[in-house]
Amino acid sequence: AEGFIQIFEAPTFFPVHRIPAWGKAIFSLAFSPDGSALAACEYGGQLKIFDTRSWQATHEVKVGKGCERLAFSSQNQLALSGTPLQAKGNHALWLYDTKTKTLSPPLLSAPAETRYLSALAFNAQGDHLAIGSSNRQKGVEVFKVSASKLHSVKKIATTGDVSSVRFSPNGEYIAGSSNADLNLWKWRTGQRFWSVPFRTGSSQFLSALDFAPDGQSIAACGTGHGFPVTLYRTGNGKAKQSLGKARSMNCNGVRFSSDGKSLFTVRQVYSNFNEKIIDRYDLR
Repeated sequence: AEGFIQIFEAPTFFPVHRIPAWGKAIFSLAFSPDGSALAACEYGGQLKIFDTRSWQATHEVKVGKGCERLAFSSQNQLALSGTPLQAKGNHALWLYDTKTKTLSPPLLSAPAETRYLSALAFNAQGDHLAIGSSNRQKGVEVFKVSASKLHSVKKIATTGDVSSVRFSPNGEYIAGSSNADLNLWKWRTGQRFWSVPFRTGSSQFLSALDFAPDGQSIAACGTGHGFPVTLYRTGNGKAKQSLGKARSMNCNGVRFSSDGKSLFTVRQVYSNFNEKIIDRYDLR
């Protein structure tokens, strides 16, 4: 919320760099797949991209009134969702080419109360983008990305809001949330293989998920009382492991390490100061 970015060494949590980004609340961060760049966007709609060797900003772009979600592709494309400057009350998506430094016009613009673009993810090849939506038009839509344009190739309806979506490492499947349920689809056909409740109860919600690098399991975290993280088998959706101690949680981020030996979460502490805490779980 104070507007700086803290960089840590993953194995030790040693703080190696602090970036004074804007002094405003930062809504989203995304590393490029090759780790050479870090994108960040803040509440007022400013986008910055940093070189991870020097931590100096190489790009700075005004996107809209607000920037809330980011996803980096392996083809130098960055997808962003947020509030456009025009069309008050709308939510939209932009594509930013980091090579040519060109920003697309607002895409998929619609009233936020109708469709809020709440989740973004590229496949490993960087040529398809999955977008999760909330509010009246709920669901997951997959687009072919070409020359800063989107071409819809598949729509998958959900009964609940979609807060997180991920392609499997082989690109064949998509895992996505629907309120407190975790789903797995073969996205090209729309076939749903399984759907399991992450937690039950009126205050439960699945906020974030990630595939293990080998594609054999999916990690999920969210809000409500329970274990901080649950690992599910990709093949059948069965819970295989719960991590941490059962407690009330407000987790909104989960990531496997690239070697699959660790899992990281970010959660908000219930206090007057809204502290964020990063936890690491050893999977070896």
